[in-house]
Amino acid sequence: ASGMMGGGGVGNGGMGAAAAGVVAASQPAPPTATHIGGDPFIRVLYECLLNDDATELRVYLEPTTGALRNLTLQLEPPPTLRIIMKASPPAAVAGARAMVPMLSPGGAGVISAHAACTSPLGGPEAVLLGQIAYSDVASVAEPRVCSFRIPVPLVSFLRPKPIPTPTFGQMWPGHAAEGKQMLACAAASDPTGFMALVTKALHISAVQTIGMECIACGMLVGSQDTILLHGKLGLMNGRALELTIRSRDPRLTDAVQRAAIELLQGRAS
Repeated sequence: ASGMMGGGGVGNGGMGAAAAGVVAASQPAPPTATHIGGDPFIRVLYECLLNDDATELRVYLEPTTGALRNLTLQLEPPPTLRIIMKASPPAAVAGARAMVPMLSPGGAGVISAHAACTSPLGGPEAVLLGQIAYSDVASVAEPRVCSFRIPVPLVSFLRPKPIPTPTFGQMWPGHAAEGKQMLACAAASDPTGFMALVTKALHISAVQTIGMECIACGMLVGSQDTILLHGKLGLMNGRALELTIRSRDPRLTDAVQRAAIELLQGRAS
């Protein structure tokens, strides 16, 4: 046993036919993938894709010096996430594990973990713990094992939630966990630019702009946890704005507020 038990929920993405001797690697990992671990014989990379119903963490396994066999990838999500592992034959998935019979250099084996939220995230990121075990082709040595982490920022779990303005107003009192802050930023006098920036970068929906006030709404993917955003622009002679975030969970409100402030102050004047 690897000791990687517990954490969030895991679903089964279906079993593939694991044909021994078939080389599963095809194209190398794309240049957009981030290197997150490995050893002298294998590189582990990943990229994050925002699907409507889940955040897809696509893991790439790249042999570096020679063919590898009996590769087993295991991922442990935090309690706030559930994942469904998916892979194409000859790779096979069983719960939190994916098995690849053989990989050769020059390409990458691809395993996907589709993650959705089971409860509000209480920090700037969610971290999945990963472990890859493998043998060389001759299998003369003990299997090698290396561990890695996949940090996924909170904003990768936010999704648009289109609602009309009256619904926003009705939801406001019930989302009582509030964070409010005044900050100076370049968008403070530009409602159109402010709305475009927060909706694109935070992956939330614009609800309405009324003069110098902007309201927007988002949700955590796979859950009913809603985030409400209100921006009051044009303060301090157009140099500052008041940002208010509301949800039903103080930790979620704080995490979204921090992400929004970091985003806006990245354009600080």
